[in-house]
Amino acid sequence: MFTNLQVYRLAQNWACSIEDLEQQLERLRFIECPSNQPSSRGWVNSSKESGLVLSQGKQWLLTLMHQERLLPGDVVKEAVQKRIQEIEDKERRSPGRKEKREIKERVVEELLPTAFLRSRKTQVWIDPVDRWLVINAATPAKADLVLESLRQSLDIFPAKPLHTNQSPQSGMAGWLSANEAPGAMTIDRNCELAEVGESQGKIKYTNITLDHEEIKGHLSEGKLPVSLAMTWDDRLSFILTHQMSIKKLTYLDIIKEEADQNADAAGILSDFALMTGELRRLLPVLVDALGGEVTENA
Repeated sequence: MFTNLQVYRLAQNWACSIEDLEQQLERLRFIECPSNQPSSRGWVNSSKESGLVLSQGKQWLLTLMHQERLLPGDVVKEAVQKRIQEIEDKERRSPGRKEKREIKERVVEELLPTAFLRSRKTQVWIDPVDRWLVINAATPAKADLVLESLRQSLDIFPAKPLHTNQSPQSGMAGWLSANEAPGAMTIDRNCELAEVGESQGKIKYTNITLDHEEIKGHLSEGKLPVSLAMTWDDRLSFILTHQMSIKKLTYLDIIKEEADQNADAAGILSDFALMTGELRRLLPVLVDALGGEVTENA
């Protein structure tokens, strides 16, 4: 199940069948990183039984594999220094900046075949019904690699950032000031505030009740929340950030009990169905709590 969410919107006019999506993703199917390249990425099957698109209940799951060769900086630096020293000893001169850069490039090229390979997978959930595209990544920067891969693969790139009429930062500030979150959401015991301006000083509160007058004082002075821990409907707990990211998503006991009841079903299909069912309810609630979505014609 996803634990960190970067949330995007699919264009209203985007329509693509599973067959077409599979065919387009094949353009960037993963190939093992060659010995002379620093990295490789591409789409892989999400399960042994699926193709590049795993489908469950009109919900789609994609998996991007990213593989890179690890060259410790100290190893490269030591090899470069050795080459430079050899030139200084034999030719009685010091290489210039351009030559040093070329030496480093040659060293990296020579060492790459011996480097260790590290592989990681990033999953993407596409909801073509309610038009969600969600990447299981901790930061927008980490999701960018997936978005770039989608752009390279698809005829039409369908995703755009999710924008709400009220910013997450403004929403979280209001909820903290009132000590109350809207609807079935509740405020938990962690938040982080930041100063506005050049200093960017931060204050972090962990595992305490967030109705302190001190927190309200910081808010009245102009500090703004950058993250806030919340729970929705006693089913999901998470940290909402000022970038509209959802971090540390935790499925609470009631969800785990339902998962146990479906334990006889195929594992990944059962988990995916359960997760998408919950998130398809949570995301609209969160958007509504922030004043609704900014429409394309707004």
